[in-house]
Amino acid sequence: MKSKLAFTKSEAEEIIRLIKEKLKASTTKQKGIRDKIRKLGFYASDYGFRDGYTVEQFLSVAKIIGGQPLPVKKEAQKVGVVPTKKTSTTNNSRSNSDESYVIDLCDEILKQMAFRQHRFDFLRGDSGAKLPVDAYYPSLNLVIEFKERQHTEEVKLFDKRQTVSGVGRGEQRRI
Repeated sequence: MKSKLAFTKSEAEEIIRLIKEKLKASTTKQKGIRDKIRKLGFYASDYGFRDGYTVEQFLSVAKIIGGQPLPVKKEAQKVGVVPTKKTSTTNNSRSNSDESYVIDLCDEILKQMAFRQHRFDFLRGDSGAKLPVDAYYPSLNLVIEFKERQHTEEVKLFDKRQTVSGVGRGEQRRI
């Protein structure tokens, strides 16, 4: 783990400011902003944040020395996560999915923002790679996995590759 275990209030506030800046930045500028965040000692990948992260997610894992940093506005929290209809105008297929819609509803009802596509060390596929869950709410110890077609029926995109264990996808689903 490269991340620091604790941040001062001023470091945390600077990281929050940089996360907000990253939200508004072009993809080419985001890399430089991520480097600044890392120089402050926060490595998102150490916490399983693979597709970006939010201010809320940073605050959920950061230990703040000297109290919590200033509160942030809800609309500034989504940063680089798999975009949702409410926060993005991009045409991302996942963001326009039933899964995204249902998790957005869960976020609203639970009054929390899920970690999307979160990976746990103990949840691994045949090759040993960490498998993502659709949504994770750490404060509730709750995981949501949306029942998508590939879980119950053949989908060419998922079924075209042989599994590492040598078992076909259809057999894998049956098991």
